[in-house]
Amino acid sequence: MNENVIQNQISLAAFKATKIEFSCKDNSSFPEESNSGFDLKLSNELISDSPYHFVKVFHVNIFTKNGETSEFIELNIIFHAIFKCGQKVDEEFLKSDFAKISAPAIGFPFLRALVSNITMQAGIAPILLPSINFIQFNNEAESN
Repeated sequence: MNENVIQNQISLAAFKATKIEFSCKDNSSFPEESNSGFDLKLSNELISDSPYHFVKVFHVNIFTKNGETSEFIELNIIFHAIFKCGQKVDEEFLKSDFAKISAPAIGFPFLRALVSNITMQAGIAPILLPSINFIQFNNEAESN
């Protein structure tokens, strides 16, 4: 881990979904071999007027067949986990283990809850996102 990051001076300040697209379509328009899928990409944003904050951005695409009906569900979400730091955040900080591994691990449970609640409130079986090992996720992202 990056020794310059003081863990106890970093906290989750807020989280919010900035984009949610949900569709439920007739399954007949999709190829039979289409299976469920989950795609997650991560990025960072600095907040120009708040140098002590940074945002871990989750870009999520979920597509699955509704087992109860002949419908195909697609859900696209952009979700922000906003962190407050005890020191100014810069590009070097965003390369730290905290920003690449710990921050997404802290924000992801809130995203998981959002997805299950959206689908449940939409009247379909709740979609439960898988657990993610963000150390492995980061290693795979860096090797690509």
